[in-house]
Amino acid sequence: MSTRAFFINTLEEGKWISQNVIDCWAALLNYMEKKENPVGKRRLWCYTTTIVSV
Repeated sequence: MSTRAFFINTLEEGKWISQNVIDCWAALLNYMEKKENPVGKRRLWCYTTTIVSV
């Protein structure tokens, strides 16, 4: 099984979702948001590696 197929298979119901799939989805959503609204306020989806300090 290829790596890509492995990550796609994590989308099956009842399985844990791969961190790579979540990061890829966040990148796609951020790209689409930037494309739809190039100026002004935009939503931002964070990657799983994002660290927030308090």
